[in-house]
Amino acid sequence: MTEEELERLTRLVIRNVLRLENIARDVARGASKDLQGVYRTILQQLLDLPPGGIEREMAYQALEEMMRAQFEPPAVRLQSEIARALGDEAPEQVAWASRYVQLQDIVQPSVMRQMAVNAVGDVRVLNKSVMEMARPLSKSQWRRVDNAVREGYLRGETNAQVGKRVSAMYKRSVSEMRALTRTATMSLAQEAHNQFWDANADVIVAWRWDASMD
Repeated sequence: MTEEELERLTRLVIRNVLRLENIARDVARGASKDLQGVYRTILQQLLDLPPGGIEREMAYQALEEMMRAQFEPPAVRLQSEIARALGDEAPEQVAWASRYVQLQDIVQPSVMRQMAVNAVGDVRVLNKSVMEMARPLSKSQWRRVDNAVREGYLRGETNAQVGKRVSAMYKRSVSEMRALTRTATMSLAQEAHNQFWDANADVIVAWRWDASMD
């Protein structure tokens, strides 16, 4: 491989990685705003509970189901936004694979569309399809909040102290959303590339392993 060819491939890879990172960031940003609203609502509900004792725990239990349900919409939105983004991006990633091996001219538009559809269908995040992501995500987010509340009660903390404990869970939830989005986006890219390269196995006769960008 010549230096000129290596430079071309390096530029191509870097541009594509940055593109995928930007897509993942934009998708996660919208769902994170929804999640921030959920935390604000729950924190206010916690602050409005009776100041302590049995009355507070009973009031919390009465609100628990409603609080838990509030985590569902942001997770569903994230699921929907990831699915939309993957569908939009899949043809671009098939095209990227063709440019990488300089086989642009052999791909028919109808074939490319089918590769893109197949790539999206093969994406998995934590062994789940994108359409299966929402409920486990919302459950894990609620579980962290509930654990924080109950731990605060056991420690005899005030509502304000419990609220501060719960607010710390927000960053963890946002990080989880971003990680899932990034994983889905990167998985889509790899699946799209695989679809193209597998379809052209008769033309691509050898592989070169290059760890220089690892």
